[in-house]
Amino acid sequence: MKLKRNVSFMLMIALCVQLACAPLAIAVETPTPSITINDDGSLTVEHIHASLDDAPEIPDALTHEGKDYTLNNVVTTDDPGYERPSQHFTAQAFNQVPAAGAGNWAAYFPATYPINEGVYQGEIGLAITNTFAATPRYRAYLVQVDRMHVIGGLPDNDVSRLPVYMDFEVACEVTPGASVIRTLRILDVSYEIAGRDHLGLPNNFTAYVTYRGQEGLHELEFYDVTANYSGSLDSATDQFSTRANYSPVVERVAAPLPQETVIAEPQVPLAQPGLPLFPLIIGGATIAVFLAIPLLYFFLLSNARLVRVYEPDEEAAACKEGGAARSRAGVKASTQSGKKEKASSELICRRRLVLREGLAEFRIPPGVDVFDGALYCVTIKPYFASHNGVLQLTWQGKIIATAPIGRHVDINFQEMIITSTQAALMEAGLLD
Repeated sequence: MKLKRNVSFMLMIALCVQLACAPLAIAVETPTPSITINDDGSLTVEHIHASLDDAPEIPDALTHEGKDYTLNNVVTTDDPGYERPSQHFTAQAFNQVPAAGAGNWAAYFPATYPINEGVYQGEIGLAITNTFAATPRYRAYLVQVDRMHVIGGLPDNDVSRLPVYMDFEVACEVTPGASVIRTLRILDVSYEIAGRDHLGLPNNFTAYVTYRGQEGLHELEFYDVTANYSGSLDSATDQFSTRANYSPVVERVAAPLPQETVIAEPQVPLAQPGLPLFPLIIGGATIAVFLAIPLLYFFLLSNARLVRVYEPDEEAAACKEGGAARSRAGVKASTQSGKKEKASSELICRRRLVLREGLAEFRIPPGVDVFDGALYCVTIKPYFASHNGVLQLTWQGKIIATAPIGRHVDINFQEMIITSTQAALMEAGLLD
């Protein structure tokens, strides 16, 4: 498993947000409005509300203690005595840190963590204590290991006296730092003479036996690191004070009785004679049609078609024997004689010609495969066929064929030309 160097921060979607204290109910109860009678006899009614959207409806008039008052003005301000409640939050973020980044955990985490919990919006920083928790992750291997065992007191140096297999304690490949007992096989042996008899002959040997097998090896790959965030946020709630000032009503004035209003019936003017509308519409439509016909005619004339011709079986056999040039000549001959061959055709595309002096350019779309050895025919309108000039075919910005302008132009794209480009230009009278 390869460790990606640039690991994007995998912040938990489900935030491990733990509230340090019990959740507070931030629903603000609407207090009863306070009423104050001023020294000048006016009345002030104060409403306390949590937001501007919760502002109460202020009546235009009211009665208090038997007196009537009318509204003068309304003033809304921030409540200066309001203190926003705060809440403590904790959160965690996780990331994989390469082995080279051990100890520099802060470089792989953002300095702050976003909190979006209702009215609590903001960011908290890394915790002061227990900021990071790292767990190493290893990659395990099995490697070759040799162990030596010394056997003394042997009467001779006969190898058959030595054990072929022997158990040794080696490193475990599953758990880093742990050991396991494995059986190793004999690899090599060397003897040392430990004693001789009265004749000077060796009669006591010590064997140094090497055994070989496998043991585990662990390579540190990366760390799974957890970052702990902690901090307090103030709520986004506000409190406003709306003061409505009223003036006392000195005298009640009776409202006048509504008077009956007589509405005169409107007089419909008599229709005046004018120009008839239908002939004007017919005349305007006729003029528009006559103006559009020349534009449409010119647009249709400037179109050319690229057609792929499928020849009969007999003609296909002749093409195979005599080559593409013979096939092309046969189609031309049939076109000049006015006889129609029994051949099918397929419209590849329809394009507008790019006209310049003595040159009409037909641009083949890049997605059309024109180099498949088939026979293609470019057909242009009689209006352009009556002018002297050259038809030039381009594909992906390169000129692939040229021919004198005629009513029909047959081109085999496998040979890349009808005739050579120079011969075509000389035939059109554009080169000496």
